[in-house]
Amino acid sequence: MKIPIYETFFTRIIVVFGLACILTFFRSLGPLASHSPENVYLQLGLIFFILFFIIQTIYVATIQLDQRSGWNSSIFRRTFLQIFFGVVVPFILGIIMLASSLYMLEVDSSETSAKADLLLSIFVVTILANLYYGIRYFFVTRRIDKNVNLREGIEKSERSGAGEAVEKGRLDILEGRIFTALTPTRTMHIPEDEIAYFYRVGVRVYVRLFSGQDYLLAQSLDAISSQLDQKYFFRVARHLIAHRDSIRNFQPLMHGKLRLSLYPNFREDITVSKLLARQFKIWIGEIV
Repeated sequence: MKIPIYETFFTRIIVVFGLACILTFFRSLGPLASHSPENVYLQLGLIFFILFFIIQTIYVATIQLDQRSGWNSSIFRRTFLQIFFGVVVPFILGIIMLASSLYMLEVDSSETSAKADLLLSIFVVTILANLYYGIRYFFVTRRIDKNVNLREGIEKSERSGAGEAVEKGRLDILEGRIFTALTPTRTMHIPEDEIAYFYRVGVRVYVRLFSGQDYLLAQSLDAISSQLDQKYFFRVARHLIAHRDSIRNFQPLMHGKLRLSLYPNFREDITVSKLLARQFKIWIGEIV
């Protein structure tokens, strides 16, 4: 079970409510405020609903894109997807909801300035929300990179016998087999039994859950491997540590090597070296 530590749901509610109040009660910003004063709270509710729906759509789209097409994989592809799903789609949905709301409130169709102001407000909110998540992603990934560098420095110092000098700066990312994953929108705890495998891409380490979701971690694979339950996890390759239940099958290759197929699917088959093949078979239970 995922246990979120930081969740922006209530923050979004507060921010959207403030924006809805501004658009409703300030005549210069809220063209509907001059129409049907007796329905001001209805207007407030409708504007709040429209803005919150837009923000929530951007939030969900950003999370899905972070998991499936991160900024590090292909910045051009991610930019296109973010613009389409984070800007175009929410804005179109906002226009549809706004038109329906104006129709329900029986706003005079000649009030073009009112519609233009509200459309501009929706567009500005959409852009600002995307900028917020983009900036947050940048700062979170920078913090993760710093944590990775710190971990590597700690491990090197510990191997050289100088670990105490830097122990005060250590970041406890893993405690009691509960991993802390950092994302642009939240920080969450991931229990060990939800993890299918850990893998490294470049200098960054990711965890993939049995549900198929990927998250960044701020530890090296060496640090992770030393703290895992070896009964359930095995380092099948230099860049991957697999849970026993994630191994769908394995096949023998030439020169005593093994080829693994993982679940959820990894981008490539994993090859276990000849040196580890026998140890892997003992661990998996094929050799007693």
